[in-house]
Amino acid sequence: MVVNEEANHIYSVGAVPRNHTYGAGIIAIDMTDVSKPVMSGYAADAGYVHDAQCLIYRGPDTKYVGKDICYGYNERNLVM
Repeated sequence: MVVNEEANHIYSVGAVPRNHTYGAGIIAIDMTDVSKPVMSGYAADAGYVHDAQCLIYRGPDTKYVGKDICYGYNERNLVM
């Protein structure tokens, strides 16, 4: 699990079989209401992710400022 308190999200990494829809990638869970967690997205395209770093982007590319982004680490590469 990876936590981004600023974004009210937790992220599951490597938690499901690789042949599952999520491909053992990053699964984002919105914890704004901790009594009702909601899956808010996933990134399966890069395959298995065993660790991640998630943060609020602050620049310099203005297109992504304020967005929650994750760097996923897997067996062979770094994915965003």
